[in-house]
Amino acid sequence: MSVPVEEPVLDPAAKERLDLAWRWLRDFPINPHPDLGRSGPVCPYMGRALQHQVVQLFPFDATLGDDALAGYAREMRTRFVQHCQEHPEDRSYLVYFIIPYGLAESALKALVERVHAQLRPEFVAGGMLAGDFWPAHETPGLHSPTFRPFASPMPILGMRNMVPGDLAFFAAPETPAQVRLTYLGYYREFFGDTLSEYWQQQLVAAEQAAQAALA
Repeated sequence: MSVPVEEPVLDPAAKERLDLAWRWLRDFPINPHPDLGRSGPVCPYMGRALQHQVVQLFPFDATLGDDALAGYAREMRTRFVQHCQEHPEDRSYLVYFIIPYGLAESALKALVERVHAQLRPEFVAGGMLAGDFWPAHETPGLHSPTFRPFASPMPILGMRNMVPGDLAFFAAPETPAQVRLTYLGYYREFFGDTLSEYWQQQLVAAEQAAQAALA
C-alpha cells in the first residue's frame, strides 16, 4: 500500500501570495488585452507552458535578504537545468517563478529589482532568462509603448530557457546601446550557428543598430 505524501505546511502569507500569483498567471498573460498592440494573448509562451503543466511557483522569505534570494535563484537554476536534462520534453516551456513574501510591497519590489539586475547577465550568458515582475512595472511592451506586460499583482522573479524570439528583448531601442551590445553578444555566443537564417539576419540588424547608436 502506498503511503500518501504530505504537502509542506506553508506560511499563510506565502500561501496567499502563491494563490494570487496563480490567479494572475491563469488570467492576465494567457488572454488578449486591448492595449497590447497586436492580436492574440499577452504571452503565447505562458499559455503553452500552462497547457503543458510545467509552470512551478516557489515561495521565498524576503526577510532573508538579497544574498539569500540570489543564492536561492541560483539553486533553482541548477534544479531547472537538471529537470530539463531528465525531462527534455519540458525544456521548451518549463518556467519557474520565485514569489517573495514577508516585507512591505515597496521593499519586495526593490528586492526583486536588485537581485534581477545582479542575476540577469549570468543567466543570459548561460542561455536562460531571468524575469522581473511587479505592480506598475515601467517596461513597455514590444508592440505598444503604453502597454506594461511585466506588471503583476506582486513582485516576482522568474526564469526560463532562452529561445531565439527573445532577441526582441535585447534589441529594444530604449535600452542603452552598450547594454544592447553586451546582451546581443551573450545571445550570439549561446545560440552560435544554431540560429535560422531569419534570426541570424535579425541579430545582425540589431547589432548594427546598436553600434550605430553607440557611435
